[in-house]
Amino acid sequence: MADLYCLRLGESMRNEFAERARSAEEGKALLVLPNTLLVDEVRQKNMLQAVNIDYLPNEILRSNGLDELRLLSRQAQEVIVGRLLEKKRSAGALRYFANISDARAFVKTMTNLIGELARADVSATDLEEALNAWSREGREGCKDKEILDVCKEYEELLALNNLYDMEGLYRLATKEASRAQSSIPWEELFFSDFYRFDRVQLELLKVLAKRCRVTVGIVGEPKKEKLYAATLGTIGD
Repeated sequence: MADLYCLRLGESMRNEFAERARSAEEGKALLVLPNTLLVDEVRQKNMLQAVNIDYLPNEILRSNGLDELRLLSRQAQEVIVGRLLEKKRSAGALRYFANISDARAFVKTMTNLIGELARADVSATDLEEALNAWSREGREGCKDKEILDVCKEYEELLALNNLYDMEGLYRLATKEASRAQSSIPWEELFFSDFYRFDRVQLELLKVLAKRCRVTVGIVGEPKKEKLYAATLGTIGD
């Protein structure tokens, strides 16, 4: 079950949610916030358990005996992407990106792109279908192919070595929470001060709403589309 509160700019359900979470049985309710600054503030002020949203997939997997997964840090992801680019450059498989493939800034940019695609729940297969439909030629087509090849090899490497980035962890937690026999450690979850959820977060929330009570406070008014355009997609979903 899920309840949604749509708020104006500057408004927050944080204090009310904190009181409701504190009144619940210990360990059965959780206040979820978008950043560590708010988490620390609530912990100090209200003396209750508040967490960052990335805590949820980790705890779901731990509660179901899946806590020995090999999770990649962002730094480790950059190392992997850098090595994939170096391998392709040495093999002569890069033309569009050949002159910048070893630059640290480019490695970070490519790693960020892979993460953004994953958080939108876009797989390498999905990307390939989109690029095929776009069907660009010449230098732009070369650019598309090189990006796709790196994304494919990154996905394959993680799957082959049983490695998970944070986006993969969300997908695995969502799959586990979907099992009727799985354990969900909370009876109620409160989400406050979010402006939007990305696709992998939203899919997890949808599954959790079937297993426990989910209450969300998000900034956005459906009647004011221009002002809240960035958040209305999440509210609609």
